[in-house]
Amino acid sequence: MNRRWLFDRLQNDLIGSVILKLGYNTTYKLVDKGVIEVFGPKGLSFLTITFSKQISSLQSGLVHQYAFIMFIGVTLFMTKLLVWPLFATLIDINLYFIIMAALMFTNYFVIKLS
Repeated sequence: MNRRWLFDRLQNDLIGSVILKLGYNTTYKLVDKGVIEVFGPKGLSFLTITFSKQISSLQSGLVHQYAFIMFIGVTLFMTKLLVWPLFATLIDINLYFIIMAALMFTNYFVIKLS
């Protein structure tokens, strides 16, 4: 035997392997495969699928309902184009977006609860 004290082996077994396992379990599994995929491709595809299912449930196949929805859309678009310059001086743009977000979320929760 060559009378080594084997400090490098103790260092690798007790410290290095623990740090590597901890790094694998936290950074790779939790961050890379967990958080990034939830907010990245998997989360985006899940949101797209659920949104498309909700939109497809609104379809009835009746032409007069589609025409009415298009009429309402064009009316709202033209109203925004023609009336917005009148209200632009009265309403701050940030407040406008907060109101629109509140209306969207209110409608979302009403649809989900009913």
